[in-house]
Amino acid sequence: MKIQLETKDIIIFESSLYRTTSTLIDSDETIFLVDPNYLPEEINFIHKKVEERRGGKKLVILITHADYDHIVGVNAFNYDELITTEAFLTKRNIKKALYDLEAFEQSFYIQRNYELSYPVPSNLIKENEQIFDFKSSKINGLLTPGHTIDSGAFLLKSFKVLITGDYLSNIEIPVIDDNLEDYKKSMSLFEMIIGNEDLNYIIVGHGDYSTSKEEILERIKLQNEYLEMLEQNVYHGKNFDLKFLEKFPNPIAMRDIHLGNIKNLKR
Repeated sequence: MKIQLETKDIIIFESSLYRTTSTLIDSDETIFLVDPNYLPEEINFIHKKVEERRGGKKLVILITHADYDHIVGVNAFNYDELITTEAFLTKRNIKKALYDLEAFEQSFYIQRNYELSYPVPSNLIKENEQIFDFKSSKINGLLTPGHTIDSGAFLLKSFKVLITGDYLSNIEIPVIDDNLEDYKKSMSLFEMIIGNEDLNYIIVGHGDYSTSKEEILERIKLQNEYLEMLEQNVYHGKNFDLKFLEKFPNPIAMRDIHLGNIKNLKR
């Protein structure tokens, strides 16, 4: 499995599928593991890395949202706590989330040594900047709907890390499964946090992490440009130049995402 980054405190794993990331953050008393995924041998690799570092430490899983590629690996781990958003339980269509997970798994005949189920959180993010205290480490939970209704993010100030979930990717246009207005508000929230916080690592759900605020702000600019073009196309009938999608590395896949966004905005 590819490792994007490995330091004393942080490992960023990258799956072969969708370049989906999982992140391990190793504090004095706690290991935090974000969105463990995807293929069985990749989950085994992550599990081995966790156990190498765990010792007597608590394992806390952080889930950014309930899309299948972000919850698939949870049951492979003997964790102590799981943190995600309140909407993960109260607003997400759990039956559909499980169907999407099982459908993807079955379409590739994937076999696992654990059962798949919808994760049960022990702590919920109910408001922005909600603090979860783990002795030497604190986590600020963020509510970032728009991509999905239950999307969230995590700010770990002591590590100077922002984990964005499925926002701010350098390889994807915005994926809007929830609604456009919330997506734009979440983008503004990220822009504010990036401007105000001292950050060394901005870790996205798909694609490459960044150590540069300037580079991330360029991503935000490009993604906001897409959102404006999409809005003008869907709600005001203006032409959308599909060549814009060639600014991303997989334009055929981006076209499918774009068509899905149009469909979702017209619901």
